[in-house]
Amino acid sequence: MSGRGTIRFRAMNTNVEIMLDYAADERRTTAYYADRARDWFEAVEQRFSRFRPDSEWSRLGRSAGSWVVVSDWLFEVIAAAESYRRLTAGVFDLRILPGLEASGYTESFEHAAAFQAGAGGAELRKLSPASELELDYGMKAVKLAEGTSIDAGGIAKGWAVQKLADWLRRSRRIPAGIVNAGGDLYAWNSGDAAAPAIIDLQHPWEAGAAIGELLLANGAVATSGTLGRQWGTGSSAAHHLIDPLTMQPSVSDVVQATVAGPDAVACEIWAKTLCIAGLDQGLRLMDEHARDCEAVIFMSDGEIVKYGNRRQSGLAWNIREPLHRAGNAAARARANSRSEIECEKEESA
Repeated sequence: MSGRGTIRFRAMNTNVEIMLDYAADERRTTAYYADRARDWFEAVEQRFSRFRPDSEWSRLGRSAGSWVVVSDWLFEVIAAAESYRRLTAGVFDLRILPGLEASGYTESFEHAAAFQAGAGGAELRKLSPASELELDYGMKAVKLAEGTSIDAGGIAKGWAVQKLADWLRRSRRIPAGIVNAGGDLYAWNSGDAAAPAIIDLQHPWEAGAAIGELLLANGAVATSGTLGRQWGTGSSAAHHLIDPLTMQPSVSDVVQATVAGPDAVACEIWAKTLCIAGLDQGLRLMDEHARDCEAVIFMSDGEIVKYGNRRQSGLAWNIREPLHRAGNAAARARANSRSEIECEKEESA
């Protein structure tokens, strides 16, 4: 079999789309890969969902204060999350679940119409700067401090995308493809020409519209923002990106960030970090720890900032600035000439 297969379904409360370009000697059908993909995302959701009382994640949460031997999957994700907590200076933190619940995010997002922003009531316990998670790498065991509750929503989807893409290209030797779960995406092309995939970039202010494209031959991209997953209205409006410092929905000068790089988990976390921390701190952290990533950042005043220390092979951005959100030329010049962070500039002709 040769040609292309397209797979679409819902999982993890988002749309999943997979496109596969088969080798000429491929014998398995698109239906086979569709079944494997659905099974994979269902297994991930059953393992990590906080909305399923019988999930391994929920069981771990009920065992706070005790050592728990966990699955390889759970240990890998928690260990990675702890690593990113340190790299992001605590901006990314699994322990924000009380803040999510206090802001009204107590059920899966399809029930968002019933969310009540600020319904948590009780004063939230401030997070300790030190980790309240202990990891035993030999036993693959985890111990949550008593009173600690954690959420995998900021990392599990990117991890699921990366793992499935790795299996398809390495174990099944699919020469080219895309795995996209709600904007967390990995694309690969092992062909001689290595034609890039054309990825639409979500418009931050116009639902369902694109503001540009990313050409990506091999690598990942993820978008995060404060304008999409919102509930409530007016002064009671809330969103899903919780600032660990305040345990409230984050407030920064960034409304959306798209990050591209070699790994879907890294892209997902750095996109969230930019939105939560804001431009200055977010780019400073990326400049220290994510120099293999690039980003397009949409500011609350309409400015668009492109960041990248070097052009990645097979990676190119094409941004169409919306006139009503572009900001003035002087403001854009300030964003592109920041002294402490090297923002990508167009190459001279």
